Amino acid sequence: MRFIILLLLFPVLADAAQCTAVFGDPASSYSPDGSISFKKDAFVRGSDGVLDISDINIQNQNGTPTCSPVQCSSSGQTAESIGLSAFQFTSSDNDISVSNDSSQMLTQGDYKDVVVGNRADLVFTSSTSGVTKLEKLELKTDANVFLAGGVYWIKQLIVGNRAFIRINSNESVIIYTSDTVDIKNDAFLNPTFTNPASTADQLLLISYDSVEIGVRSIVNGFIYAAESIDMKTDAIVYGAINAEEIELGTRAFVEYRADALDNLDGGSACSGSQQGPNRYRITFNSPALTCDAAEIDILVCADDSCNTPFTDYPVSVSVTNGNGDRQNKTFTSQTSFTIARKTEGLEAIAFATDNVQSAPLNPTLCEGNCSIEFVNAGLVLFDSNSGFSSPLPDQKAEVSLSRLGIAALRDPGDESGVCAAALEGTRTLDLSYNCIDGATGYSSDICRVPFAGIPVNGDGSGVSTGQISVTFNNEGIAQLSDYSYADAGRVFLSVSGQITGADLSPTVASDSDNFDSIPNRLVLQSSSTGTSPTRAAASFEVTVQALGAQNGVLPGYQPASLHYKFTRISPDSNIASEAELTLENAVLTSSTTGTFSGPVSIDFDSGVFNTDAAKLNESGEYSLELQDQNYLGSDAINTFGSRLNTEQPTDLGRFIPAYFEASINSPRTADACTSFTYIGQAFGFNMGAEPIVTLVAMNAEGEITNNYDSAHWTLNPSASLISNNTSYSVTDNTGYTAALLLETASTFLSAQNPQDYDGTQELVFNNVLATYTKTAASAAGFSPFNSNFNLTIAAAVFTDATFGSGNAICVQSNYPDGCESIEFPDIGDTQQRYGRLNLMDTYGPETRSLRVPIVAEHLVNGLWATNTVDSCTPIDIQQTAGQMSLTNASTESYETDITSLYSTIQSNGVLSLGISDTSDLVFSAPVDVAGNSLKGRMRLTLEPGVSDETWSEFLNVDWNLDGVINTNDKPSAEVSFGQFRGNDRLLNWRELR
Repeated sequence: MRFIILLLLFPVLADAAQCTAVFGDPASSYSPDGSISFKKDAFVRGSDGVLDISDINIQNQNGTPTCSPVQCSSSGQTAESIGLSAFQFTSSDNDISVSNDSSQMLTQGDYKDVVVGNRADLVFTSSTSGVTKLEKLELKTDANVFLAGGVYWIKQLIVGNRAFIRINSNESVIIYTSDTVDIKNDAFLNPTFTNPASTADQLLLISYDSVEIGVRSIVNGFIYAAESIDMKTDAIVYGAINAEEIELGTRAFVEYRADALDNLDGGSACSGSQQGPNRYRITFNSPALTCDAAEIDILVCADDSCNTPFTDYPVSVSVTNGNGDRQNKTFTSQTSFTIARKTEGLEAIAFATDNVQSAPLNPTLCEGNCSIEFVNAGLVLFDSNSGFSSPLPDQKAEVSLSRLGIAALRDPGDESGVCAAALEGTRTLDLSYNCIDGATGYSSDICRVPFAGIPVNGDGSGVSTGQISVTFNNEGIAQLSDYSYADAGRVFLSVSGQITGADLSPTVASDSDNFDSIPNRLVLQSSSTGTSPTRAAASFEVTVQALGAQNGVLPGYQPASLHYKFTRISPDSNIASEAELTLENAVLTSSTTGTFSGPVSIDFDSGVFNTDAAKLNESGEYSLELQDQNYLGSDAINTFGSRLNTEQPTDLGRFIPAYFEASINSPRTADACTSFTYIGQAFGFNMGAEPIVTLVAMNAEGEITNNYDSAHWTLNPSASLISNNTSYSVTDNTGYTAALLLETASTFLSAQNPQDYDGTQELVFNNVLATYTKTAASAAGFSPFNSNFNLTIAAAVFTDATFGSGNAICVQSNYPDGCESIEFPDIGDTQQRYGRLNLMDTYGPETRSLRVPIVAEHLVNGLWATNTVDSCTPIDIQQTAGQMSLTNASTESYETDITSLYSTIQSNGVLSLGISDTSDLVFSAPVDVAGNSLKGRMRLTLEPGVSDETWSEFLNVDWNLDGVINTNDKPSAEVSFGQFRGNDRLLNWRELR
């Protein structure tokens, strides 16, 4: 039978100690057996006369009182201790030697032996970690070591005669030593006389062993030693000391620096939170047989309940039997001892730890009085794969209980040392079972399924009893091979029966023990798994079942320490966001590290966890794996080779945003020509002021899904959708009598996303052009006006249908009411002018060249005026391209048809202040083949609708007054050669009408 109670066999290091509690007096001791000895004229200064130390020994005190100005007395209390965690040894093989009379700089880090020669200097410079690990630091005579702030792990520290250890100003140092610290004579640690700014709070020296301070040596700091502090003659400490044993030599003294404690940076050293074992648990079978040995199992625990083994470093313990025979072992996590006794009776066990690092925080758990009962004959519950002294093994649920063995054994009374069978053949035994929590906090104390064919008694909260028939072989061993257990948890078993033999009086023997039934596996299922995506933060169903080896659900299962591996599969960028998966009250955070996190708390009901309200808040692809890492202790790991897991990571599927949240800018239109646009002329938007829709991918709870970005941003409207005019609509707000039309191209800029995984995309529409339709009727009473219209873009443009219409992601202002279009209101800024391109008649003598001016005009209050701000309309008009024509207009007898003389008339460039350049539409003086000047008239006509001409799109008007503007409307002008130019000496002339 295995019992557990509390047994304290050694001092326990204090918890939650602070530096002020460790160094509450100039000299103190953490040990209940602590002592201090004062040699002649030794004293401490700065106390209230009462020290936290048990034994005060004053030797030959003739001068200054030991607690100047009074004699010291004991408070009857102890100071707090420092929790000594595992010493951090260096792994380096790099030795450093500084030669005599030389100097060297060394960056903090790992080294082996560092030796500083006579009169040599060594300067430690800061590293990123601030941690240094050394096998040995030895300062020879008159050596100097300068320490940068940080933590120094030094196995062996030797400070030679007249050597100095100095600390950088305004920096603090903690020195941990494993072996005895040897400070020779006239040495100085953190002295003030070389640096007046040095203070005691800059140095904390902690020895896992002892500290010896030589004659006339001075330490300016605080010293803690697990064993002893020995201050030689005239040695001085400015600060405070704490050790199990303290000795102050002749005239040695400690001057308390209470004010420095407020600034002492002890790091975790004074936190009191020892990093070592929490406690030990000792278990064994009792009674044990005199013909066999009792096995004692020792587990090093990391927590109060011993559910987690302590594995940080090896510990050293000893077990001593009643005869004083002691066994020692150094091990990690757990070990076993065996104890034998040849006569009936109780065998007491004494357990102890062998060093400070092995000492636990809390009392050891052991059986009643740590005593084992030995008997000559009995029934033994044991692991049939091991010896009779072995405890019952862990069992997989729904697997044959063949390893649960029952042995009927007796001591044969000879010197063989081998147990003999006490029973053979088929026998009936009484068996009781009870489901117990076993101090686990999760193993059910309600039995729900029968054991070995014995029905559950009542509601299962107590003991269920019945009889079983088993067959003992010739070695007295029977097994429960015909049975399995279809539940999980810790079960207390007890068997009893009568043993009768030739050399035995009839006796009723019994034994009891616990065994742990472990699930075979966990099965995780999710409704989000499959080809159809799930909207982020929308509810879905998750089910986890604990199953036995035959796939039956185990109703008593509750997890012990359930950990999870919630993996972000995609996007796999290191700047993508991690998701949160909510399972009832538990929130799991994803990662890409492939490691387990936890524990996480979810409640099982009859072996099943189920929720239909699971939510995953991000977009992307994820998997989930669960692992119960400490179900009924570490035995589950050892027996079955791995922790209780879901067999494979469960693919949770693809998660997508629920909708887009949209915002818009205030777009402004751009002038097609300088500061205006002609009616009928297409105009777009100012660069940087195009219509911009900012889409933010949101989950169902209104939070941004940052991972809907980069390659996962699957909104990509097709070219046909973008260029389709039905995707856009426009409403004019000006009152203009003709229609406002839109033109769209097949591409738009959507690259305003730096792929920074913020779930945001800017769609910049630079493919939209607007045009106010030009009609003949709209000219009536026209005056310039500023454009103003509303632009609406259809919901389909902003809909991601990648995952099918049923899973479309679209703009919604009130999710899930439906998809919405986007409207830009009151877009304006460009002035609209109703314009025409006019040709002016020209005339002159037949001996001079003539030019036909091209003039851009626009209507102002129904009257035509030159558009003097037009310096951008192109006038590339070529006769050779058929973009103009010449017809004979000569009617007089002295006039000749001169049109054949001109075939390359042209204009080029753009208008300037509304008028063509003097080099445009120039006609040279007409001459015949003999060089004689000719008179004649021609009509120059611009031809609208001809290939490559553009002016007629917005600068033609209803010239023929038929009510429509088309290719029959052509501006023209007359070119007349032969006009009398008068005498060159004429001062003035004019035409009279």
